[in-house]
Amino acid sequence: MRIAITAGDLAGVSGIIILKAINNLQLKDIPLIIYGDQYFFKKLYEKYEIKLKNLNIDKVEFKDPIQKKFSLDILGNPSSEIGEAAGVYFKTAINDALIGKVDAIVTAPLSKEYLIKGGFNFAGHTGMLQKLTSSSNSVMMLYGDQLKVALLTTHIPLSKVSQNISIESIKKVVSIVNTHLNGWFGIDKPKIAILGLNPHSGEMGVLGNEEIKIINPSIQILKNSGIDISGPFPSDTFFYKKYREFDVVIAIYHDQGLIPLKMLHFDDGVNITLGTPIIRTSPDHGTAYDIAKTFIASENSMKMAILEAYRIAKRVKEHKKIKEY
Repeated sequence: MRIAITAGDLAGVSGIIILKAINNLQLKDIPLIIYGDQYFFKKLYEKYEIKLKNLNIDKVEFKDPIQKKFSLDILGNPSSEIGEAAGVYFKTAINDALIGKVDAIVTAPLSKEYLIKGGFNFAGHTGMLQKLTSSSNSVMMLYGDQLKVALLTTHIPLSKVSQNISIESIKKVVSIVNTHLNGWFGIDKPKIAILGLNPHSGEMGVLGNEEIKIINPSIQILKNSGIDISGPFPSDTFFYKKYREFDVVIAIYHDQGLIPLKMLHFDDGVNITLGTPIIRTSPDHGTAYDIAKTFIASENSMKMAILEAYRIAKRVKEHKKIKEY
């Protein structure tokens, strides 16, 4: 079993959190291959070799499809060239995963702006993964040991959320989440909550009617199909205590679910893509260009992303063997 780590945007903290994560002894038995600039990583390692005392960079496996040899001068200085490299690293890993060369992908943070400037017209990893795997639907879920949040809509303006939700989209997202919580996380008949869109979940139409016209009918259809789903819950009170009763919550839009998620799991949260044929996890933070030249970026989220990718890949492979038997 092999886990790919794509280097992401090398101008940010991606390089250092990767090195710090694999320096951790908990990861010593996980076979990893870094898709990125070997020259850059060796220079970064040399800069912090004393602090990375459990790591021997010469024993780390790399796949470098570009051979650009970026210097450490790029730290904190993003560019279209670096954005292009981030896209190529990820694309190469996807192709390898599709033919079975790697069993899962862990993606270090990249910049959506510079990914696009580098010639990849995608608003991030998720859209790129969906397109390159010909997946008609995918779901972004972020989680830690206290909370799992899946998003009905992702990186769209708040003004467009209402027009981008429908009974069909809710059915698809909830069904994908339900299937993967069972298959990838081993949760038998997951308890799923869904939030309302409007304040107080619309107050019976007084504050908005999306709950009445879209969310409530979707819940009933899903319940009739055997899925254990409840809601819609007002998000301002749900995250006080109610969330503890459920295995996952479906948030209608990005910040509605990710503000509470990051309050609980900013340092150790994992982002996972559901609904594609490839297992892909990532840290739940961004490029952090402002601290890229330092050693202070926490590796905890990257470490958890690697551990989760390995755990899920191992579970999938074992279940596949059971089915074949």
